[in-house]
Amino acid sequence: MTADASPVHVLYATATGTAEDVAQSLSESLAARGTLIKSCTTVDEYNIASLPVHSSQGHRFIFIIATCGDGEVPLSMRKFWHFIRRADLPGGILAEMRFAIFGLGDRAYVKFNAAARKLHLRLQDLGAAPFASLALGDDSAQGGYDKELMPWFASVCQAVVPKSHTNTNYTDRRGEVIEPRICVHLVDKGKGTLSGSAATNIWKSGQAELSDSIAVGDLHESHVLKNDIITDAAFLSDDKEVRHIELDVSKAPAKSGLLDYIPGDIVHVMPRNRASAVDAFFQLTGFDENAVVRVEQSHTKKRFGSYTLNVQQPCVLREFVSAQLDLSCMPRRRFFERLAPFAADAMQQEKLIEFASADGADILTQYAYREKRTILMVLRDFPSARPPLDHLVDMIPVLKSRAFSIASSQQAHAGQIHICASIVRYTTPLKFARVGVCSSFFLNLGVGDVVPIFLEKGTSLRFKESKPSIMLGPGTGVAPMRSFISSSKPNVNGNTLFFGCRSRRGDFLYEKEWEQYQASGQFSSLVTAFSRERAGAKVYVQDKLLEECENIWTLVAKKEAHVYVAGAAGAMPKSVRLALVEICQRSGGLSEIESNSYVRQMEVDGRLQMECW
Repeated sequence: MTADASPVHVLYATATGTAEDVAQSLSESLAARGTLIKSCTTVDEYNIASLPVHSSQGHRFIFIIATCGDGEVPLSMRKFWHFIRRADLPGGILAEMRFAIFGLGDRAYVKFNAAARKLHLRLQDLGAAPFASLALGDDSAQGGYDKELMPWFASVCQAVVPKSHTNTNYTDRRGEVIEPRICVHLVDKGKGTLSGSAATNIWKSGQAELSDSIAVGDLHESHVLKNDIITDAAFLSDDKEVRHIELDVSKAPAKSGLLDYIPGDIVHVMPRNRASAVDAFFQLTGFDENAVVRVEQSHTKKRFGSYTLNVQQPCVLREFVSAQLDLSCMPRRRFFERLAPFAADAMQQEKLIEFASADGADILTQYAYREKRTILMVLRDFPSARPPLDHLVDMIPVLKSRAFSIASSQQAHAGQIHICASIVRYTTPLKFARVGVCSSFFLNLGVGDVVPIFLEKGTSLRFKESKPSIMLGPGTGVAPMRSFISSSKPNVNGNTLFFGCRSRRGDFLYEKEWEQYQASGQFSSLVTAFSRERAGAKVYVQDKLLEECENIWTLVAKKEAHVYVAGAAGAMPKSVRLALVEICQRSGGLSEIESNSYVRQMEVDGRLQMECW
């Protein structure tokens, strides 16, 4: 396809920030090759009313789309997605639109890159035509999503880069200093601004922002009521630990939604970096942690995208780093690309450039991904690379909120939100012991401490109390089931909970509560699967589902039961689906093809819902 001078809109939908990072890098790379980038923003921030107009004017659209949950679109494109799914939209309404989509996913999930696939099909249904093939990045593959991104970028260049620019190498920007999106200003403490001590206390409620709008909404202040360990390490073979955390949200504003959530809703927690990581940052960089700073949007035309703040400002630099920068994340190729020009040592600069190059993909995979190095470790390994503060702040990803299925209900726990969280601990290939950022945050919470949160309305699990419920929630996947059961009235529908863990005495979460709820009639049957209780074959919830084959078929086929599944992505959700197919064959007498069709129809009808992470 011949390239033209058409303006380009780069729209992204992100869950963890990766799609945003790719979109900004892509915009910069295309702009450096002469492409006119009209916008780089979230899908929902783009004015959808302008879509037919811009399309008729020859504008091109590039979508960078992540997938979250059970094949769901991210929060930052839900308004757009709901609009273009309207049944009353004419089939050819986007006949003049030309687009390209790159999906960001992980093959460990059942519905790999589902959001990108769905968008690609729907735009074509409305008459739009792709100018580049759909590309689906796999973050679990060797080399990560770059393996698919680089050849896709070359095809995009052929369509949107002017003919005078022949370089289509996504990574060929060696030695170029990329201007930051933001400016960091030192604030004079003596001119009516916040003092350092006051600034450290402002990280509470309200999320500052430098963009016109923010998809996630405001952060709201909650306070810790409980932070209990609900597993017993004495009966577990490793250091697995699950925490039950209760948050007081009784004073949250009505607009926050925190006082009228329902089962299936999600609470986002904004964590902080652990103190030792922040100490290491200042030791490595030499910046003054007590400096009071204000961050402002840069107006350079060479950068694209907004920059969101997790803190109100001005604030002391240590507070900013603690709450803003993801110091423990694994650096992506783009970080090395942007760090390289600041390396004073020639050998270090050469190595950074190699990491950022297409030819260096394998060694980058080994150095950063397989060995699980962090941003701080890279700064330690390349001591001559010390960018100015505004450049470094813009290079390091923003600390993102962590999402948890709410484990409480307004009926049983008024004014509270409960979280059931597994503490993430692991050892890297280099033998470093690690604790997840949010896990570390949880471990250090005491009663009365402030936890910034916001609510997301759930889309994966929507419980229907008028029909029998078959709930499968192994491990912390039981959280939304606890929310639903605790909110239920005595139920005549015969709700069943399948719970799985390693051992009854080690990690049977909420055991006493299940007894109480069952005794009060809020659900009728509890089926447990203890995978490490006895020697021999391990037993999981999907195995117990098959043991209840006749009963499950009766509930599903004759009583129109709904099946709800929550827990870790990977083998479990796939195995549960296969078990349902087998039940259709065994007890329903259906063929394999008919059984698969039956289960697919359950998904379409909302009678099989999954929330996996």
